[in-house]
Amino acid sequence: SNSFSKSYSALNFIIFIILFLVFYFYFKTTQNDYIILFNSFLPLSTEFKYKLFDLHRGNLLEIFPRSNPQYLKENNKCKSIVIYGSNLNSSIHLPKFTSIVSYMVNIPNNILSALIGILLSDGHIEYKTRKLFNSGKVINKFKSPDGKDSLIYSNINSRFRFKQSIDHLEYLFYVFNILSPYCKSYPRLVKTRVNRREFYGIEIITRALPCFTLLREMFYNGRNKIIPENLYELITYEGLAHIIMGDGSFKFNGILLNLQAFSVKELILFINVLKIKFNIDCTLHKSRNHYTVYITVDSCRKLYPKIKNFIVPSMRYKFEKKIINNFKN
Repeated sequence: SNSFSKSYSALNFIIFIILFLVFYFYFKTTQNDYIILFNSFLPLSTEFKYKLFDLHRGNLLEIFPRSNPQYLKENNKCKSIVIYGSNLNSSIHLPKFTSIVSYMVNIPNNILSALIGILLSDGHIEYKTRKLFNSGKVINKFKSPDGKDSLIYSNINSRFRFKQSIDHLEYLFYVFNILSPYCKSYPRLVKTRVNRREFYGIEIITRALPCFTLLREMFYNGRNKIIPENLYELITYEGLAHIIMGDGSFKFNGILLNLQAFSVKELILFINVLKIKFNIDCTLHKSRNHYTVYITVDSCRKLYPKIKNFIVPSMRYKFEKKIINNFKN
């Protein structure tokens, strides 16, 4: 019996080595890391890079020969080295961007972090006009670095929109300070009519830019907003703070995220990302025919010190008073 147990152990060891090598080379060739969650795979790319199409591989002056190259005046005064995106100025009341400038505009990480959370809550991205979206009219043609012909379509410009009620005026202008480099005008007063009652709000509308179209392709399937599979690389504490300020409500001493617009599968992905990346425990709550996400009390207590610098004072009511009092400056 001893010889049998030894041979059986050796066989198990050989099988383990074989399986280890098979899985090792399989995951090595896929170029993606995977985490097994509920018998499904959540892809985690090793490095997320926000790129504005492939146009930056060409010369914008050659791609848009009719565009005014003198729109931006050269700055010969400031020679300081700054972090990318930290010195963006407001574009309020500036003339319409030329094609060259539009394709030079990108979204730095410090703004992208907030936009991800806003987009998952009350923000949305739309094509400037439905006519352009359906036409697909070619406005230019250029040679890419590999020698192939590349086309630019007139339907690629999208704009970011964000609306809040008058009660959330402070939060809206907090978001406007983030989006002002992309806006042509100040927030405007809007009126909506629901069940024969009129409600007033304030809305932010950005310029129509290709960088927002790229963001739209990640967060939309047709006209429906989705949670992208690479949410793990995108979501940050700042983004989560904006989700709470936009769609969160205080309930059972925890926070209920009203994300009914997303499917159960997408919400399970969202819950698992929060658990893996931030160690936040959440549960699904059914609300009529849809589901919401509930952040537990203990997780709220762990989360608040991480995001309190991103929460505007008028939105702190969404947290338990004991939590806020424990972390007052």
